[in-house]
Amino acid sequence: MKTSLEQKLNARGRYQLEHNEFDGDIEVLIGTKKQLSPKEEEELKTKGYRLRFAVGNVISGVVSDAETLAEVAVLPFVRKIELSMPMYTE
Repeated sequence: MKTSLEQKLNARGRYQLEHNEFDGDIEVLIGTKKQLSPKEEEELKTKGYRLRFAVGNVISGVVSDAETLAEVAVLPFVRKIELSMPMYTE
């Protein structure tokens, strides 16, 4: 089972983590084992994850820094973490 941030974070996120490219709030998408229970939502909040929305087993939110992201990553129901990417208009 994957237990650390480096194991759960996508390649782009690992690169940014290795090169210390996080500045300010970090917007992330998290894949979970199943839809979040109220207890799991509370665990995320306690770790510093600010939930924006949840659809099925995918949640969107924000953490304040890489250390907080690492604390979220160790939660057993967190399976995958991807950094949100900006969408630009054409």
